[in-house]
Amino acid sequence: MVGNKKITIPDMKKIGRITQPIAKAIKKPAADIYLSKYWIKHNERYHSKEIKSVGMTVEQFIIWVVENFNQIRAATGESFTLIVYNGDDTSMTATIDITIQSNDNYEVKTAQPRRIESLANKQILWEK
Repeated sequence: MVGNKKITIPDMKKIGRITQPIAKAIKKPAADIYLSKYWIKHNERYHSKEIKSVGMTVEQFIIWVVENFNQIRAATGESFTLIVYNGDDTSMTATIDITIQSNDNYEVKTAQPRRIESLANKQILWEK
């Protein structure tokens, strides 16, 4: 929102927010998280098999992660990864990679279930 006007971004849907307390902890700006049609299609093309194996559509999976993440890890460059982690080092985690956009909002990029070992070398920025 700018002033009293709601901002709409074409072909994108707001699905969550990085709140001020979390933003402060991860040293990133507080901002809304958006999902674009482009990245839904990308994830359907490259990750739908893994996501469907957990019983969700790509969009459902992404929204579920945004609503339930309990850990954030560093990713490549300015990106970071939201993770739903159950504390079991051998289990799968649900992850989405987020990137800040020029309009000061975050956009979901890649979404997929991953083994926690694949994230072992990524710095934990925040945990619930």
